Amino acid sequence: ASAVYCFHLHIHRRDAEERRDYAEIISNYHTTKEGLLLVACCSDKRNSAQCSTMRRYKSVLVLLALAISVLTAAANRQTEQSKANSREEAYRANNIGVALLEQFKHKEAADAFKRALQLEAGLALARVNLGIALFNLPDLPAAQKELQAASTAIPSAPQPHYLLGLLAKTQNRVDDAIVSFQKVLRIDPNDVGANVNLGQLYAQQRKYPEAIAVLRTAVAAEPY
Repeated sequence: ASAVYCFHLHIHRRDAEERRDYAEIISNYHTTKEGLLLVACCSDKRNSAQCSTMRRYKSVLVLLALAISVLTAAANRQTEQSKANSREEAYRANNIGVALLEQFKHKEAADAFKRALQLEAGLALARVNLGIALFNLPDLPAAQKELQAASTAIPSAPQPHYLLGLLAKTQNRVDDAIVSFQKVLRIDPNDVGANVNLGQLYAQQRKYPEAIAVLRTAVAAEPY
C-alpha cells in the first residue's frame, strides 16, 4: 500500500531575498503573515527515492531555519549595540556642549548640541540646551523653534517655558511672555526668575496686586 509522507515547516524571515532562496529549494509553499509555510508530500512508498529526497530536504531546511534564526538574533544584537553606542555618543556630545556653554562659547556649544541630536533625535535634553545656546548667540527665531519643540517633548520641564518667556519678553510680546512664565510657575511655584519676570510684566500692565504677589514669592524664596 502506498503511504503519504508530508512535512510542513514554518520559517520566519524578514526579507524578500530569503523568500526567493526558499522558493528555489522547494516549489510548494504558502506565504503567511509571519513567514513562509513550506509544504511537501509524496504519495509513493515511504522508502521511495522521492520520499528519501524529501526527508533530506526537510533536514536541510530545518538546519537552514536554525542558521537563519541564529544570524537574525546576532544581527539584532549588533543593531541594539549600535543604537546604544550612538546614544552614548549623543550624551557625550551634549556634555561637551554644556562645557562650552559654561565657557560662553555659544556657537561651538550649539554645534555640539546639533551633533547630539543628529546621533539621537529624541534626546530632548540636547534640544533644550540647543535652545539655550541659540538664545545666547543670539539667534532668536532658531531658539524659539527648538524651545517650542523641547516644550512639546518634555512639557514637565520648566526650562523651555522659562526661555520662551524671556524670548517673548525680549521681543515685547508681553502676553506670550506672561503665559510662558505662568507655565513655569505651574511646574515650580517658587521659581525666582519666573516670579520676578512675571512681576515686572504685571507692573508694566499696571496689575500691581498681581505683581506684588509674585514678587513676594520671589523674595521669600530668595531673600538675599
